[in-house]
Amino acid sequence: MRDAIKKQGRAGILVLFWVCQVACAWSDTTGSTVVINEINYNSSDAFNPEDWVEFYNFGAERVDLSGWIFKDEDAAPYFTFPEGTTLEPGAYLIVCRDTALFRTRFPDVIHPLGNLGFGFSGGGDLLRLYDAQMGMIDSLFYDDKLPWPPEANGRGATLALLDPGRNNTLVTNWKASDQIGGTPGQANSPRRGRIVINEFMARNVRTIADPQGEYDDWIELYNLGDEPVDLSGTYLSDNLAQKRKWALPDTVLPARGFLLIWADEDVNSRLGVHASFRLSSSGEQLGLFDRDVWGNAVLDSITFGAQQQDQSVGRLPDGTGVLGVLAEPTPLARNGAGRADFDGDGWIGFGDFLLFAGAFGKRLGMSGYDVRFDLDLNGEIGFSDFQAFIQNFNRSSSISS
Repeated sequence: MRDAIKKQGRAGILVLFWVCQVACAWSDTTGSTVVINEINYNSSDAFNPEDWVEFYNFGAERVDLSGWIFKDEDAAPYFTFPEGTTLEPGAYLIVCRDTALFRTRFPDVIHPLGNLGFGFSGGGDLLRLYDAQMGMIDSLFYDDKLPWPPEANGRGATLALLDPGRNNTLVTNWKASDQIGGTPGQANSPRRGRIVINEFMARNVRTIADPQGEYDDWIELYNLGDEPVDLSGTYLSDNLAQKRKWALPDTVLPARGFLLIWADEDVNSRLGVHASFRLSSSGEQLGLFDRDVWGNAVLDSITFGAQQQDQSVGRLPDGTGVLGVLAEPTPLARNGAGRADFDGDGWIGFGDFLLFAGAFGKRLGMSGYDVRFDLDLNGEIGFSDFQAFIQNFNRSSSISS
């Protein structure tokens, strides 16, 4: 692992590269089926085979890698694949920084190549694979910060590609390996879900009652992955410095499923899931932390300001969107902006204002009625609807996460 300080001088270039990769539609213009499939860029102190990268051939034909070039963001040094190197269909190939050390840690891996002659940055790096004619085969930029998996940054896991046939420049197609040290030379471990804090309410007066009939603060977790996730051993806290404040019960959260947690200190209640802390309506922190074996890495965290009565903050779309005040609370349901979201983009914004203004103008001209804009459902579009829209518009403001 190279010193992360190196990252500072080239942050702008790497961010620009990443933005371009995400902004552009991904397609395989090379026709190659060889991809960067697993990355070990910052080993843990307890298990350190040094840096290595795994390539995978997801195609049906053998690929000749003779003379191919692998490098990071720098022009040199770089690694040249030896003459006669081939990769069979469905096969894996490891290139490592220290082959002797790697073999002591992974004696069952066949013919790892090396030595690389350079290491990967612990602060994020650009990895590139070229053919013998310097045609780009594959490239990606990984980072050591969320949303990239924190377990791969010195905690023992590797970065593992979920689907080699999909865009590997997108963080959503990567996960932390389930095994300490990763799975070099083997299929990556099955996809796990990703759990996020999806919605919360810090001043619940009359929105929803818990099973005991009390209107307490609540937090909604969401699994945005395609597989169920066992939440046992994970923690939730209202203090980011106190990661292990409250351990979640032995619960499996289904794929695309929600879990509602009551923040009321009522941990002895048998009905519902109750945390050992309350939320402050004047503002505080909220963090979700991984199991002890992963060093209680941050899975998700929020810092929020003062909250209004019966107002929830959530992500739009669920799981991945920016946190913002929702027009209508949606515990245990998909987040949405409510009836005032006329253009259906998930937020109440200027586009909705234009649509409402048009409907209101028609009302004044007595030229029609559209029930979508009758927010108080009194049978007409009037000033009370305009007031209701302005209230929703003002509430739909963003907060930091």
